[in-house]
This record gives sequence, C-alpha cells and structure tokens, in this order.
Amino acid sequence: MNSLVLAESSNTVNDQKKTAREYYQGQFVKVENLSQSLSEYSDVDLHIVSDHFGLIKGSDSIADASTQTREQAISDVSRLLKTQVDDYDIIVILMT
Repeated sequence: MNSLVLAESSNTVNDQKKTAREYYQGQFVKVENLSQSLSEYSDVDLHIVSDHFGLIKGSDSIADASTQTREQAISDVSRLLKTQVDDYDIIVILMT
C-alpha cells in the first residue's frame, strides 16, 4: 500500500537538520507525526510545498534543494497530482 502526504511547510525551521521532513518544525511536527503513523500501514511519500523551495520531497536534502517560484511550485503540485495519483491508495492533502 502506498500513501501520499502533501503539506505546506512551516515558518519554524531547524537549520541543523538535513532533510526537509526534519528541517520544518512548529506546526509541521503534526504532519510528520501523521506520516509516521501512516508508515505503520503503508509506504509514505511526503511532499512539502514551501515558499522558498517550491515542491520538495520530505527525504530531500535541504542543502541540495534549489529555490522555485510560487508558480513553479503550483505547476509541480498539479503535475504530481495529475500524473501520480493512481500510484497511491491513500492521499492526504494538508493546506491552509
């Protein structure tokens, strides 16, 4: 079983962390907890929509991430949902 968690980033960050899922803190901790809970039942792909990095995978290195415009991030999210939605049994989208 495969799950997709798509969430927006948090303004609170920990610069000492290496991956995107560890980098974002604050309200994002709830997203991380949900991803961990889902991982007991399925393989989880976490994707984060960031104002700075655009669409980034939770496992991606922050140091290697490039910046994207908001328009590029929206385009990437749209492409992800259009082309890969059939790959997932569970899809969770968390946006404010």
